[in-house]
Amino acid sequence: MGTKLILWVTTINDDIHGYAVGLKRELEILEEEKFLEVNKVTIKKFYEDNLLRGIGKPRLIKLVLVMRMIAKVLDKPFQEATIDDIKRVVRYIDEFPSWRPWTKVTHKAVLKKFYKWIGRKRNSV
Repeated sequence: MGTKLILWVTTINDDIHGYAVGLKRELEILEEEKFLEVNKVTIKKFYEDNLLRGIGKPRLIKLVLVMRMIAKVLDKPFQEATIDDIKRVVRYIDEFPSWRPWTKVTHKAVLKKFYKWIGRKRNSV
C-alpha cells in the first residue's frame, strides 16, 4: 500500500541523542514487519496523528515500538479486537519476565492511548 509517512528531518546538531535516526529506523522496521498490513497502516496513522499533535520523537519511537509488539501479540486487526483479546495482551505485558514495572506501565498506557484514539476515529466517521 502506498501510504506516505510524515517524518521529521533534522540535522545532527538539532538531535544530539539520535532520536531522528531512531525514529526513522523504527518506521523502517514497521515496514519490514510480517504482521497484518491493515495493522501497519493503523500504526502509521496513529504515529502521524501523534506527530501532528506535537508529540516528541522519543515518545513517537516508544509508541511505534510498543504498537509493533502489540500487533504481533494480538495477531488480528486492531479494530476487530475484543475485550478478551485486549486482556490477553495486558496479561502478556504483565507476565513478560524481563520487563521492569515501569516498562509494563508504559506499555499498558500506550495500549490505552491507542484504543482511545481508535474510539475517537470510529466516532468521527
